[in-house]
Amino acid sequence: MVAGLRASILLAASALLLLPPAVVAQAVAAGSVPRAGAPLPPPGEMARLKAAIEAGDTAGARRRLLPLVEQHPEWGRATLLLATTYFRERRFELARPLFARAIELDPEEPFGRLALGWCHFYLGELAAAEAAMRAFLVLAPEHAEGHYALGLVELERNEVAAARRSLERSAALAAESGDRVVEERARARLGDLDRRQSGPAGVHPVSGPGPGAGPASATGLRFTLLPDAAGIDLVMTSGRMPSREIAEVNGGGVALFDYDRDGDLDIFLANGSTLEATELGPGSRLYANRGNGTFEDATAKAGIDLRRWATGVAVGDYDGDGWDDLYVACFGRNVLLRNQADAASGRRFVDVTAQAGVGDPGWSTSAAFGDLDGDGDLDLYVVNYLEFDPQQPPARTGNAFKGVPVMAGPRGLRAQPDTLYENRGDGTFADSSAVAGARVDGGLDYGLVTLILDFDGDGRRDIFVGNDSTANQLYRNLGSLRFENVADRAGIAVSDHGVPQATMGFAVTDANGDGRPDLFNTAFSDDTNTLRINLGDGLFDDRSAQYGLAAVSRPFLSWGCGFYDFDLDGDEDLFVANGHVYPEMDGPDLGASWAQEPLLFESRGGRFERASASASGAGEWLARRVHGRAVAFGDLDGDADVDIVMTTLNGSPWVLRNEAPRGRALAVELRAPAPNRHAFGSVVELETPSGVARRWITGGGSYQSVDEPVAFFALAGAARGTLRVRWPDGTTTVVEGVHGDQRLVVAKPPL
Repeated sequence: MVAGLRASILLAASALLLLPPAVVAQAVAAGSVPRAGAPLPPPGEMARLKAAIEAGDTAGARRRLLPLVEQHPEWGRATLLLATTYFRERRFELARPLFARAIELDPEEPFGRLALGWCHFYLGELAAAEAAMRAFLVLAPEHAEGHYALGLVELERNEVAAARRSLERSAALAAESGDRVVEERARARLGDLDRRQSGPAGVHPVSGPGPGAGPASATGLRFTLLPDAAGIDLVMTSGRMPSREIAEVNGGGVALFDYDRDGDLDIFLANGSTLEATELGPGSRLYANRGNGTFEDATAKAGIDLRRWATGVAVGDYDGDGWDDLYVACFGRNVLLRNQADAASGRRFVDVTAQAGVGDPGWSTSAAFGDLDGDGDLDLYVVNYLEFDPQQPPARTGNAFKGVPVMAGPRGLRAQPDTLYENRGDGTFADSSAVAGARVDGGLDYGLVTLILDFDGDGRRDIFVGNDSTANQLYRNLGSLRFENVADRAGIAVSDHGVPQATMGFAVTDANGDGRPDLFNTAFSDDTNTLRINLGDGLFDDRSAQYGLAAVSRPFLSWGCGFYDFDLDGDEDLFVANGHVYPEMDGPDLGASWAQEPLLFESRGGRFERASASASGAGEWLARRVHGRAVAFGDLDGDADVDIVMTTLNGSPWVLRNEAPRGRALAVELRAPAPNRHAFGSVVELETPSGVARRWITGGGSYQSVDEPVAFFALAGAARGTLRVRWPDGTTTVVEGVHGDQRLVVAKPPL
C-alpha cells in the first residue's frame, strides 16, 4: 500500500537535484532550497541521504539531516526527508509536524500532503487524514494511490458509499496507468465491500457468515474474572520488578490440554526465575481441572520438577502413544517431558530431553509441533531469541525510547537461530534446520512466536515465524522437509512502510469469508497491530485500518491474541493481551503506561469494535491495567464456549470464564490416529444456509502458548448445518445435520 507512497515522497524530496536553473530560482523564492550564509551539504549528499533511507538506514540519515534542518530551517526538501525518516519507522507523531512544516514551506509540493494524511490516519485522526488526502488530490487528481488512500480513510469512517467511489476511481486510474499493484488492492477492497453488502440480514462477514446464529444485538461479550484464578495460586516469576533487563520482560507461557484424558482441560504454566539464579526458580506448574470450574496443583503428583527459567510451551504426542507430551522452551536448555503411565499417580511426566535430542541450549521463546514432512508424526519447530549473560548484562548507556533511557535490546544484541527438529519416528529427533532451509544463517532474527499452518492450501504445512524488530519469516513447505522463505514476496516480512515490526503474537481467522486463512500479528506501541488478508497466490495485504484494528492499538504493546466467537453470534471476535516492557512508560509525556488494560473486540458489520468495561458490560476487568503476556483459549468448564487464561508479568494468571448464552455453542474435537491424534493441519468448515465458517487446527499458539485444539462455532436453536473436515492427508469427512449446544467428536475414518 505504502511502497509507492514511500517512493513518491523520496522522489519529491530529491527532485530538486534534477531541476533546471529557472525552476531552482523559483524554489529559492519559495524557501525550498538552502539559504546563503549557512554551510551547504557536500555535493551529492541529498542523493546519498535518499539512498540511505531507501536502504533502511533511517537513523543514520536522520543524524545527518538534523543539523541541515537546523541550519536551513526553511529548506523544505530537507525537512521532507527528515519527516520521511520518522515515517519509515512508523513514528507518525514525530513525522506529522515535519510533513506539515514541509507543506508550509512548499505549498505546491503534493506528496508531503499524502504522507501527512497517512500520519493522521495511523494516529486515528480521521477527519484530518481525509482533509490532507483531499488536498493532495487537488494537486494530483489522477493519482491512483491517492484515491486508494482516501478510500481507506472513508472505510475507517464507515462512509461506505464514498469509499466505493474512491476505490472504483483508484482501480480505473491504476488500470489506465498500468499500476497493477494498486489496481489489485483497490479491486480486492471493492470485493470485500461486495461481500459485506451481499450477506444476509443479521450476518457479519468477519470469519465467514454467521451460520444460524442471529444478529449481534441478541448477544454480547460477557466474561467473569474468576476470583483467585479458580485455585491457581501461582504468582509468576520473570526476574524482578520493575524490569531492568530484557531477559525479565517476556514473561511466561501457558498451555491448555487434557493431560490425564479425563475429559476436561488442565493448565500448564511455564514459569521463570531471576537473573541471580536462573536454574533455581519457583518452578513451572501443572494445574488439574477438578471438573467444577476450579483447579488443583498437580505438579508434584505429575512428576514435574522444572525450576529453570521456562518461557514458552508446545503440546503434542511426539511418540505416538496416545498421550500429550510437553515441550518447554527455556532460557537455557529446553525440556521434553514425556507423559507416561504411573502406578501411583496415574500419569507422570519424565524428562526425556537427552534421549530425544531436543535440548536446544539457547534462549527459546516459543515452539510448535506439526507434521512438516508428511510422514504422519509430529516434527518440532523451536524459536530462539538472543544471547544474554545474566552475570554480565549489556550496558544501558546509549539506549533510549522517545528520548528516555531504557534497557538494552534487542537491537545491538546477538540473535540466535531457530531450530527445526525432524521426528525420526523412534522417539528421537534430528536437527534438520540447515538442510530444510528453515534457519537464518548467522542468527540475525530475534524470534518470539511461531505458527504451523498451510497458508496456500497446497496440503503441506508451512511455518510462520514472528520476530522482534527484525523481518518475519514465512517458510513455504516445498515437500520432503524443504522450505523457502517467501515472507518478503508474500507481504508479511515487514510493515507496509518497509520497516520490521516487533511481532509478539499471531492469530488466524478468515476475516473476509473467502475461505483463506488471514494472519493477525500484535506489535510494539506506536506501531499498529496488523491484520493481513490472504489474497491467494501467496500474497497478503494489510487491512488493519479497514477492519478497525489499526489506530486503536497504537498506545498498546500487545502480546498474546486470539480470534474466537466469544459471544456466539456467528462471527469471530478478538482478544489481545497488553503490557509495556519499559517501566519508564509511567513517566510523563510518553503516551502510554507500563501496565495496560487488555483489548476485547466484537466483530460487527465487517469491522471490529472495541468493547469497554463501562459501555459493553463485558466485565469490569477490561478497565484493569495489568502486565499481560501469553494467552491461551479453550473450554475450561465444559459448556462448549471459549474461556481465556492470560499470564501476567510477575503476577497471578487471569482466568476469564465466558458467560455466553447457552444453547448456541458447538465445539468440534477431531480425533485421528496417533501420533497426530489432534489432527494438526486440519480445516473444519460449518455450512448453513447463511454461509460457511472455517477454522484451522494449527500447530503453535499466539505467543509462548497452546490453545485447545478444537474448532469452535455457533449454531442457534433449531438451526442445522453440514460439517466438513479436511484432514491433514487431504481426505474429507462430512457430517450432516449438526446442531449447536454440544461438543461433537469427529473421528478420522481408517483409510
